[in-house]
Amino acid sequence: MRKIRGFRLRLPVKETRRRARKAVDLDALGLADEARFARYLDDFSGALSPAVIFDSFGPESMDTEAFAPVPGLAHTLGLATLGPGIGPRAAEERGRGEARGKLYDLCAGLALEASVQFVIGLITDEVEAERCDLSPIQYLTDGEALGLATEKLAGSKIGIKLEANRLVPEYSAAFCLSWISRRRSRSGKTKT
Repeated sequence: MRKIRGFRLRLPVKETRRRARKAVDLDALGLADEARFARYLDDFSGALSPAVIFDSFGPESMDTEAFAPVPGLAHTLGLATLGPGIGPRAAEERGRGEARGKLYDLCAGLALEASVQFVIGLITDEVEAERCDLSPIQYLTDGEALGLATEKLAGSKIGIKLEANRLVPEYSAAFCLSWISRRRSRSGKTKT
């Protein structure tokens, strides 16, 4: 099991701004200028306390294999959070107006996705060494599955707990990826 806290998490300005334009009126928020939007993202990133905890399991792990998106050689189960401070700050932004709340929620969602991608980046070499590919990400949403994942990975080590069948703090996620063996060609070489 690996646990990483406080890693650097920065959202790409251009891509985040492109997505934000589709969701809210950046002109009305005073964030149409790219430099101002970049400062907004810097302020947003400064409030984050990202943490992840994850572990990889073989097919013999009967209690976690049901989470795997597809049957495979192994699977990686993980928890990610943006930290306890993000929820109150999101509520504050929502209180400042619907558009501000939408923008903050959008940025937080993207940051949570980036945390999951951070884990994928960490396991890629190991997956490649086993001559496997990763399945698409499966996010766990069922209360029972969230409870088992939180217990199995000791989510409390990064401040995650289960309350009313939801992960706390807000902007936390449980996810699973399958390791799928690559097919071999007739010549014995692995197809890419």
